[in-house]
Amino acid sequence: MSVIRLILGVMVVGIPLPALAQTTDQDTLQISVGVQEERPQFLPDSAKLVVPQQIQQLEQQSKADPKNVDLKFDLLMAYSRTSLLDRAWPVALDIDKLSPEYTLKILQDTEAQIKKNPKDQEARYRAAMASFARGLQLKELAREKYMEPLQRGQTIPDGWWDDFRAYLKNGDKEAAKRLNNLEVVTMLDEVRSRRGNAETQLQTILTQDKNQTWAQNYLAFLNYDRGDMKQAESLIRESLTTDPSNPLSHFALAQLYFKQGQLKEAVAAMKMAFQLRAQGK
Repeated sequence: MSVIRLILGVMVVGIPLPALAQTTDQDTLQISVGVQEERPQFLPDSAKLVVPQQIQQLEQQSKADPKNVDLKFDLLMAYSRTSLLDRAWPVALDIDKLSPEYTLKILQDTEAQIKKNPKDQEARYRAAMASFARGLQLKELAREKYMEPLQRGQTIPDGWWDDFRAYLKNGDKEAAKRLNNLEVVTMLDEVRSRRGNAETQLQTILTQDKNQTWAQNYLAFLNYDRGDMKQAESLIRESLTTDPSNPLSHFALAQLYFKQGQLKEAVAAMKMAFQLRAQGK
């Protein structure tokens, strides 16, 4: 028998996702909910986790040449097509530290490629990931800026994190007034804009090829973020039909069940996600 504990994590694009933390005794389901960083919480790793050879090679190359920002973006792209998303976003932040304008350069380059060939799906996917990365970088910077007064021994408003997330999600004007920091609000405006750019690219990819599983999943995440749960669920179901062995699809499905109070189904979907992740999917 085993006890399963689910811990609520939050995806980088603002989607709450449960992460399977531990298994001991099967009759009791314990739920622990807490505020986590808005990054993937796809845990734990299996001791026998299979990492694709291409990713192993890129990891080794990046480790040998840690200041090579092109290698880091290639690694981020490789991670983004696997369930290793929790490794992807720290790499996105490393890119920003090495070259704050790098993701903007990628967006400029891909815009030119797409203009030349509108059916270049790889360029669109790179543009979507660059927009995701840029959004993450700006969100991190905005949070740090807002918390600077604390480092000087000053106070910041109670509930600021809720207001920060509310403005990030939908541009809530009352939340912006309470934040009372134009620089931070401007950064969050760009984060939402970058997410919109990513959504546009993913939608176009699916218009050209409706069976692009990763595009379906990321677009589902963006719909979650905007509060369109019905469309998010539709995309997740489509991705599972397209590729039943995609762990991220099962991970997202677990969250749908979790939000609907279907805990048994949520646990089953989460177990499947981890089994597939351990296989290097």
